[in-house]
Amino acid sequence: MGLFSFESKQVKEWKKLAKSGDMEAQYHLARAYANGKGVSINMKRAVDYCVQSAEQEYAPAQALLAHFYGYGKGVDKNYEEMIHWGEKAALQGYAQAQYNVGRCYEQGKGKEKDFEKAMHWYMLAAQQGRPDAAYKLGQFYEHGLGVEEDIEKAEEWYKKAAEAGNGSSAYNIARIFIREKNSEALVWAKKAYDLGMN
Repeated sequence: MGLFSFESKQVKEWKKLAKSGDMEAQYHLARAYANGKGVSINMKRAVDYCVQSAEQEYAPAQALLAHFYGYGKGVDKNYEEMIHWGEKAALQGYAQAQYNVGRCYEQGKGKEKDFEKAMHWYMLAAQQGRPDAAYKLGQFYEHGLGVEEDIEKAEEWYKKAAEAGNGSSAYNIARIFIREKNSEALVWAKKAYDLGMN
């Protein structure tokens, strides 16, 4: 260790567990090294521990590895690898990965743009309580992306997202209600403001 290196007690415990193949400890070490929490930042070690955990089918590690590949953190940016690891986590039901795979299909990153597939992944993530995915479903229904335009369903998904703290959704409900001359518009505009959409 260098003069300015440090390692918390928790990191030392995770290292002992990781040596014996504990995938959760490996994942926690990957996050610690990536974020400098309890240890100095070291992206090579972060990636190494993340790969060890991801190869044991640990969905949070697979999602983290997809993130590393998507942003070129500790590895070369590689959308194929990002999708490979992201889909593995998403198929295990990991909501964050489902949302991220939905974004890949929506934006055409690593996959051909496909709103119907994006909608599928957003739906799975939203059903697990992801407000960002519920917001995306609201957008898709409002604008007819991969689905027939349906303002009532858009409002329904925006409300779910807003009630979970998504300010953009509250704003969109207010905007729709103003357009429809609905008396609840002011209530939703205030909620959007309260959630930081000012």
